[in-house]
Amino acid sequence: MDYFVVGAQKSATTWLYVALGKQYSFQQLPIKELHFWDALQVNFSRERRLPHKRLYNRFQSIFFWETIWEAVKSRKYNWFSLKFYSHYLFRTYDVNWYLGFQELTKQKLVGDFTPAYAFLKRDTISLMQSKFPKAKVFFIVRDPIERLWSQWRMYVRVRGNGDVKEYTKTVQDFSAFQQFFQKEGLDKRCDYHSTIINYSKCYGNQFYMGFYDDILTDPHGFLNEICGILTAQANIETVQALPLKVNDSFYVPIPDETNTYLKEQLEKQYLWLSETFDGHPALWYQRRYGVQYDLKPIRDYSYFIKPSEYLLNI
Repeated sequence: MDYFVVGAQKSATTWLYVALGKQYSFQQLPIKELHFWDALQVNFSRERRLPHKRLYNRFQSIFFWETIWEAVKSRKYNWFSLKFYSHYLFRTYDVNWYLGFQELTKQKLVGDFTPAYAFLKRDTISLMQSKFPKAKVFFIVRDPIERLWSQWRMYVRVRGNGDVKEYTKTVQDFSAFQQFFQKEGLDKRCDYHSTIINYSKCYGNQFYMGFYDDILTDPHGFLNEICGILTAQANIETVQALPLKVNDSFYVPIPDETNTYLKEQLEKQYLWLSETFDGHPALWYQRRYGVQYDLKPIRDYSYFIKPSEYLLNI
């Protein structure tokens, strides 16, 4: 892989996947999220991440047939897609399987967009780095409460029946949200601190952090900069009509009880981010907690920072 986009979830990773796929220098894989490294971390025990290693068992996997059905529905019947799905579905699932995707796209840049990689342990990231030492890693962060609320709304929408009233009622149900928060380990999904420290330790100045806020205000500038980091040229005309919110859910304001609960749960994250990186995180902290202090100007020269340059003794 030439690059990884490791999250955060609900921070425009799908928009970036589509936008980069429209650039001449990039070849996007038909499946956005390969989920290899998180599956490897648990010894491929999650069936919905990858089918079983043995071909016979794969035929009994719902995930296997769902993947084939999605490929058929996409109508992307070309030589590259055929090679990709042949490799993805019928090869032995191990590190060599993952390395093989690079061979499919020798002439263009290829990346893996799996937000779950944000939760990888440091030894797994170290193994990733040993296999792809020249890769760039991108982590797009978003106001933690805003990101969580967006994730919750998507969760309810995907599992609902399409009824707006029922959707709104469930979204606003604090006890349902609290159960979701605790069951899904959402505190870990907002643990930007661990993600930033672990990737900075393993990838150093090849680990870049960007902000969802900048995508909203200047998507073309954001795209142009990430292409520059990957030594590719962006053609902005190809994304002029591309909507920013690809997997958006019907908006429901966050109830006061839920907002108060999340502020209590996530205050340490907000504080660490604001004190370490200032800029957007400081604005998040000020907006959520009403803290007033002198803010440095938001960077006007770069949409990406290298966290390793801000961190000491990692």
